Amino acid sequence: MLRAILAVIAGLLVGSVVIVGIEMLSTLAFPLPDGVDPMDQEAMRGVMHDIPTGAFLIIVLAYFLGVLAGAWTALRLHPTHARWAGYVVVALFAAATAVNLLSLPHPAWVYVAAPIALVAGLALALRLAPAETSSPAVTG
Repeated sequence: MLRAILAVIAGLLVGSVVIVGIEMLSTLAFPLPDGVDPMDQEAMRGVMHDIPTGAFLIIVLAYFLGVLAGAWTALRLHPTHARWAGYVVVALFAAATAVNLLSLPHPAWVYVAAPIALVAGLALALRLAPAETSSPAVTG
């Protein structure tokens, strides 16, 4: 059980680093207007309609790659119960994505593309991860 918990934590850390890293790169390509604090929800709500489509595409890509990396890490670190650890990582990223999508206005297509990106990231992680193995039966 401890190994499964550590696999999930590692998956969340790896996925978060990927998402935050890509989002940081996105702000280099598509900087926020001068004086806008990205931690100020009200200020962000005011500029969301000015953010270019390319920035949203990068964010959706970040979700896909973050879930792929996070789920794959969890699956790799806990192959005995690989699917369980990967699903937990994706569920937690899905919850975080939902909070983000509900907190700030996004273009309508992002509400469709973000969940698809999460599912696609999980699907690819499941395909790339080692096959689930079962614990040897105890015979006596």
